[in-house]
Amino acid sequence: MTHYYSIKKTEGHWHPEGHPKSWGRYARTASDMRHAVDLCHARRTVIQAGGNIGAWPLWLSNEFSTVITFEPDETNFVCLKKNTEHIHNIFPHRAALSAKEGFMTLKLSKSIGSHHLTNEPGPVRVTKIDSHAHSPVDLIVLDVEGAEYDALTGGLETIREYRPIIHMEDRNHGINKGFGRTYQDILNLLPEYKEALRVGRDVVLEYRG
Repeated sequence: MTHYYSIKKTEGHWHPEGHPKSWGRYARTASDMRHAVDLCHARRTVIQAGGNIGAWPLWLSNEFSTVITFEPDETNFVCLKKNTEHIHNIFPHRAALSAKEGFMTLKLSKSIGSHHLTNEPGPVRVTKIDSHAHSPVDLIVLDVEGAEYDALTGGLETIREYRPIIHMEDRNHGINKGFGRTYQDILNLLPEYKEALRVGRDVVLEYRG
């Protein structure tokens, strides 16, 4: 389920009430994407999921012509829109990425960055990368708490056509949060991709043919 909480503005940025340090925390980690960005041959469109309250999409907006971002949680999404409404190349969607179009359940966490989908039907919209890739995609960034395999499955047409760099978490969330998928499953899904580098607990994949 989703639930709307009050929001507040602290030091110029909106956040869910009770999480005043969230913007600073996520803004500090946004530069972890630098390595993936530097591998991109062009910087046209980036698809980013786990938009949270907007720190990562905002950072990406300075690097790419178009930022398409997804955030399924209602409160986070309200903050994301308010924090990025002055940036005209960010296009936010209140949805999660998955292998198909539909609706699923979002399990909420105490941390605003750890909400995750379950496999149960529910009220939260899920959508495919392929449904939104209307222009060349050069980078896919996934912070989706275990749903990476499904998100990439829903983007296979885009990946095959544009061969984007892929930046994602590798924290075994796919197993720990009930999706039953491992990092190796993702490598098997994308046999022409190889691990280019790691940044902390994140991994960057690059098309190697």
